Amino acid sequence: MKNRYTAFAFFVAVVTAIFGATVYELLTFSLGNGLQSHMIFVPALSAYLIHAEREKVFAQTSTGTLWGPLIVGVGLLLHLVALFVIANAAVRFHISLFGALLALSGGFLAFFGPSATKAALFPLCFLIFSFPLPDWLITQIMAFLQDWSASASQWGFRALDVPVVRSGYVFEFPTFDVVVAPECSGIRSGLVLFILSMVGGQLFLRRRWSRGAFILLSIPVTILKNSFRIVAISLLSVYVDPAFMDSYLHRSGGIFFFALALLCLVPVWWILQRLEPRDTPEADPASHGAS
Repeated sequence: MKNRYTAFAFFVAVVTAIFGATVYELLTFSLGNGLQSHMIFVPALSAYLIHAEREKVFAQTSTGTLWGPLIVGVGLLLHLVALFVIANAAVRFHISLFGALLALSGGFLAFFGPSATKAALFPLCFLIFSFPLPDWLITQIMAFLQDWSASASQWGFRALDVPVVRSGYVFEFPTFDVVVAPECSGIRSGLVLFILSMVGGQLFLRRRWSRGAFILLSIPVTILKNSFRIVAISLLSVYVDPAFMDSYLHRSGGIFFFALALLCLVPVWWILQRLEPRDTPEADPASHGAS
């Protein structure tokens, strides 16, 4: 079995070398794009999930299936098509990246067999988050978060009995106005929170419904985090010092509010875990029971 691990590691290195230009473009894009910097961590998270589930994933391995090499071949063919046929750079990158993911998945199937691949289905499918989100989808997500964050902030001001008039995304205070800009949508931290909720649910929850609920609840937690930030900075600017609107807390304090959002997910996870029946976990080949 150790030799099989070594052979697969060598296979991954070869695939990485073959798709080197695509991997480099992925790294460059991710590091240069603040909204999608999470992409470079997805392969490492996928590998960690397989490692964390190794006893279940590699409980039954086999070789000899022809589907693995066939999928690898399709991935390599897509890479060749991207290199020599596709003229559009963005389309070429996406096709080549999809080919790389197919090649890696096919290699896993070839080296470890159908049973292991079925058990590792979630970590392998998780690699899809290595793809950059299209601009139209980012725009829709930002608009959704911006709208709900503004509404949640309005509820917060009302709960605190703060005199303010809302006009769209503008909150009119007696001294100045606060605008909930698209940058206030918290899309970057929201995406990271969404992805981490997927990983955490897979590792620490046993049931499909509880994992799904944990993932979905990361969305309102993101909105509450945004509204808390908007309300807190607005009140500090209005009642303490207007300089807070241009302070470090406003411009670069996102990590602090992101940490608060993570802390909010802890009791959510605790409640969902307690709601899960104490019997045998559901038959889920891609699952990882809490341990």
